[in-house]
Amino acid sequence: MKTIVSKRKNNNKTQGTVANTVYRTNSYEMFGYIDGNREVNRTHIDKLKTSLAEKQLPVPIVVDGLYRIHDGQHRFEAIKELGLPIYYIVLPELGVRDVQLLNATMKAWNYNDYAHSYIMQGNDEYRKFLEFRETYGFGVRESLQLLIGDRTDKNVETNFKLGNLICHDENGAIEKAMMINELAPYHDRYRTRAFVNALNHCFSIEGYDHKRFVSKVKRQSLRLTDQVTHKEYLVIMEKIYNSGVRKANYFRLAEPLTFK
Repeated sequence: MKTIVSKRKNNNKTQGTVANTVYRTNSYEMFGYIDGNREVNRTHIDKLKTSLAEKQLPVPIVVDGLYRIHDGQHRFEAIKELGLPIYYIVLPELGVRDVQLLNATMKAWNYNDYAHSYIMQGNDEYRKFLEFRETYGFGVRESLQLLIGDRTDKNVETNFKLGNLICHDENGAIEKAMMINELAPYHDRYRTRAFVNALNHCFSIEGYDHKRFVSKVKRQSLRLTDQVTHKEYLVIMEKIYNSGVRKANYFRLAEPLTFK
């Protein structure tokens, strides 16, 4: 174990006093968990590993006198799996109630916080993201998938937080957003993830005619009912799109094709 915190001086003035000691170790087996802390989330660990693999900041976990982790259990698991050193401080008198109070008062960063931080660092891609969301009102993932031009990327939120946003298709995103918004008078859930993903899928199909779809929705808006998934929406959209057309000439939006 190594103490890495000490008094610092600047212009002969003390920058406060040492409140605790930060230790560093690779002996992961010395740590344990307390009963009553929140469960470890695998997805969160994987996201932390992505960030830590790029750069590890010496942010300490908090343990009690028995080296049971009270704050930082996800960070601990991610660091252990990467084989990096653990930084920690010891607060001997901690209990479960302290963990609850700590989590109750902590405010996690939201996507606007990340965006403003990167904008202040000179990254203009995040300004485009904020302006797009403010203008069109779509959710975070939907906005990101439209802006980067990849509706299948499941890591868009993680890459966003890591500062890796590149708006490859800003003009295309604006065009698609305006097309999606044309359905607003006929479907009040037009901004939901399932609906946006369904239309984004349609836009990727060669030969899809959005003007034709909007025209048919105007006459059959009651058929455009709420659905849970984008695949369910595609089945409904396909039927509306092909209304009045012989089955042999159906234009496929959903796969597999279903008839009733």
